[in-house]
Amino acid sequence: MPDRAVQLTVRETDFDPDGFLKDPFRWTQPLAQHIAEVDGLGRLMADHWRVIGTLRRHFLEEQDVPPEQRLCRESGLGDECIVDLFGPDEREIWRVAGLPNPRGSRTDDLS
Repeated sequence: MPDRAVQLTVRETDFDPDGFLKDPFRWTQPLAQHIAEVDGLGRLMADHWRVIGTLRRHFLEEQDVPPEQRLCRESGLGDECIVDLFGPDEREIWRVAGLPNPRGSRTDDLS
């Protein structure tokens, strides 16, 4: 990870080969902002934070997440909010929200 003025309390070894945080409890909002900037999303705004908060709540409390449209509705946004806010790769919100890789890592696919 590049040096930042904001103190990030994670190391490269905290991420899997695909860039997903291995332990969601190591996540912080400054880390989320850093990931978003590195990935080209720019500054996270209120709508981003609402969806991230809803996703993390579901994952941490229920060890599951709702379908994308329900996640958007629960966040008070339109049904396409994930694509609108985080782009066409639905895994991007998982990276920014500090959740483990939802599909395993690329190295898992090679074995």
